[in-house]
Amino acid sequence: INVDGWVYAEKVPADAPRKVAERFKAVDAEREKFIAGTAAAQLNTANWTTYEWLHFLRKLPKQLSTEQMTALDKQFNFTNSGNSEIADQWYVMAIAADYKAAYPAMEQFLATVGRRKFLEPLYEEMMNTGKEKMAQELYTKYRNNYHPLAHMTFDRMILKQQEKS
Repeated sequence: INVDGWVYAEKVPADAPRKVAERFKAVDAEREKFIAGTAAAQLNTANWTTYEWLHFLRKLPKQLSTEQMTALDKQFNFTNSGNSEIADQWYVMAIAADYKAAYPAMEQFLATVGRRKFLEPLYEEMMNTGKEKMAQELYTKYRNNYHPLAHMTFDRMILKQQEKS
């Protein structure tokens, strides 16, 4: 037994047993079917939990086509999700794919959600995909809605970038 690794190391030891959840295997299979061209309406997603949806979305290719985004949105209505975890992941994907149909809902989300946990991935994706102007405009518009700790993060990330431009 690697006592030092289990007791004192910062991370889980490499020899730790790994268990892949059977439900995630099923999600992986449905995701692969979608990537291979199966219509979103034909995916077996009945009774999926938030975790399964997040697993599905997070493992999709970084930049889906507009057609793929539209098909997923039409079938599962991610753009209007009432679940902040799913909505946040979907909006990150929308930014990467330049899926403009989700932008109004994403802006509403940015206007009403003040948690850095949700804001940071969105603003980072904007900054990393050539949408700095979008990030600057949205952040300037909604900055006062955010927690003061978020101000420190985003002032550095977005407003400092604006000063360089």
